[in-house]
Amino acid sequence: MKKVIDEILEEEYSFARDEELRERNPLSFSCDRIEGVVSAHQMLEGTVLILSGGKVKAEGFVCSTDLRMRILSDHFGPDFMEIPYLLDATGLPPGTIHEGKLYIISNLGEYELPYRITVQAEIPASSMGEIKNLFHFTNLAQSNWKEAVDLFYSPQFINVLEENHKEFINLYRGLSVHYGNERNVENFLVYVKKKTVPVYCGEVDEIHLEVPGGDATGEVRIIREGWGYCDLKISSRGEFLQVEQEGLTDKDFVGNVATITYLVKRDRLHMGNNEDVIICSDIYGDLVIPVSIYVDPPVTEEEVNDRREILNLTELYVDFRTGKIQRGEWVKSCHNILTPMLARNPDRLDY
Repeated sequence: MKKVIDEILEEEYSFARDEELRERNPLSFSCDRIEGVVSAHQMLEGTVLILSGGKVKAEGFVCSTDLRMRILSDHFGPDFMEIPYLLDATGLPPGTIHEGKLYIISNLGEYELPYRITVQAEIPASSMGEIKNLFHFTNLAQSNWKEAVDLFYSPQFINVLEENHKEFINLYRGLSVHYGNERNVENFLVYVKKKTVPVYCGEVDEIHLEVPGGDATGEVRIIREGWGYCDLKISSRGEFLQVEQEGLTDKDFVGNVATITYLVKRDRLHMGNNEDVIICSDIYGDLVIPVSIYVDPPVTEEEVNDRREILNLTELYVDFRTGKIQRGEWVKSCHNILTPMLARNPDRLDY
């Protein structure tokens, strides 16, 4: 073969001799024309056999001027008499008939091998049957989210759009780049108006807790309105409250209800009002549930005694007003109570 090429380059090649060799040792192929069917946006791979019945060992090159038709091995010889090819149907809509020719240049002459490939739509199948449009896909997503995600990223899904929803093809191509991303499937369905964004709310608007004797746990239920992908991040802001889950997914919801468990740290509570929040957030917004605990300040023994004496003074006044005791006895008894109280708290004007 090298000798033939050199002769051509040096303009010494005899085309008459080439025609004679071709007539005596013609090449033939396993088919007169390559024909096949390929699904839209898929690849079609095949092989054509080169047959030579003459005594001269055939060798040569194969090429194609069509960028979609790739020749996987462009050289053939006595030990490899095949033409492996790959047609790329990416971007070709269903119904397209793609035609062209392969050019075989050999030491036994030049040949042309035409091809004709038909592009058809491959309708994706599911456990619910064929998915022919976005209405079918939405029904699948409601009943089996994981299967819908797998189908969304399958090569066949774009055929659903080619048939009935061409205006969403660019959107799909952008969202399907990262294989398996469930959030992108959710965003696609929301954008094409086949579902709404899920809304979350707490079973209660706010939580008021009693002061625990030690560390204590509690629960709050989260209610979801809607269906589809769920990726809620759970957090708290204060010091005394800890949430035990970092997030909620669709698996955490039984029906449309999920439970968040939290822990109250008793040693982090201070006197007065303690406030915190439980935050459930996703890309669409935050659900904030306030949590509060009021801790009364400790009562001293002196305060207990003063309260007891004030109660005694009140009882004496009631007895005096109802005639159970005389004025003199009432005044004397009150004096006996107030004298030590004033001694303990001389600045108390109410005494």
